[in-house]
Amino acid sequence: TILVRDWSSDVCSSDLPSTGLIVHGDKDTITSFDSTKILSEKLQKQKKFNIHFKSIKGADHFYENFTDQFSSIIDNYIKDSLADLK
Repeated sequence: TILVRDWSSDVCSSDLPSTGLIVHGDKDTITSFDSTKILSEKLQKQKKFNIHFKSIKGADHFYENFTDQFSSIIDNYIKDSLADLK
């Protein structure tokens, strides 16, 4: 039996702007993909939140055999974020 906690109900509103990236493998058996997707969607709906959700098809919790794709997503997010600052 695997117990899964839905963290999406713990999301609270904030007037502070926030931005971030959530990367999740769709074959993750440790952290629920669906719960993470729901959390991401709830965050995106909040005022002043700019949350990007990227899934990696076939990746598990540790991104085994998907480290290049994971790194590319992170690198692109950082480059895009820095470009937005200019």
